[in-house]
Amino acid sequence: MRNFYVCVDLASPVIPTKGWLTLDAILGAQLFRETGDMEVAHENIPLAKTKGVWHGSAAFFDIGETGRAAFGRSMKLSDLLEGNWVPFGKTKYPYFVDQSRNQAANQWGAKLNTYPTLSSEHVYWFGKGDMEQVAKLFNGIREGWGIGKKVSHGYGRIQSVMIEECDIDRSFQLQDGSPARPIEYKHWISMTGKPDITTFIESWAMPYFCSERVLCAIPANHIMSCSQASDQV
Repeated sequence: MRNFYVCVDLASPVIPTKGWLTLDAILGAQLFRETGDMEVAHENIPLAKTKGVWHGSAAFFDIGETGRAAFGRSMKLSDLLEGNWVPFGKTKYPYFVDQSRNQAANQWGAKLNTYPTLSSEHVYWFGKGDMEQVAKLFNGIREGWGIGKKVSHGYGRIQSVMIEECDIDRSFQLQDGSPARPIEYKHWISMTGKPDITTFIESWAMPYFCSERVLCAIPANHIMSCSQASDQV
């Protein structure tokens, strides 16, 4: 297991998820794409692990322009059920689909969701683990996927990936003493003894979308300049 940092050159803006885009989440998602096995995706991540926490930092982005992207509501299998469609007047044109997905009936208007976008040149992660396997997984992400939401629409595309070994493990704690990823607060205190940090009720273990949410130490923000990233190692 080696300490390393990842520098990714982005080819398109990113639509961030509600989480922190931690390195273990990024690698686990790619493992699932390659194997179709959820257990492998959650347990075979090529990173070290301490007290149940993978040694993979949150994603840190270069300062970039922010924006909004609008998308029409996606279709679901339930939209094909009888009663979810109404004719478009007395014409031969396609039917409207009920857009509500709740108890209110006949909300036939088109629904749009908007997402925040971030245009950064680079994104950084810090980790400890098998650098060769991490590089292999990132190559798969670069070739066919991306990071964040709506990658099938061209967001979060990766242009190139650089992974370099470093002397210090920054996957848990950055140089300034702040958390590099969500860590359960009691574990953070036992590891560092630093109580004066940013906290929030968060998920700290995979699968992040359904694991228990507890008080966690979290990064102060997700922005990091190139010089700040270089200073970490």
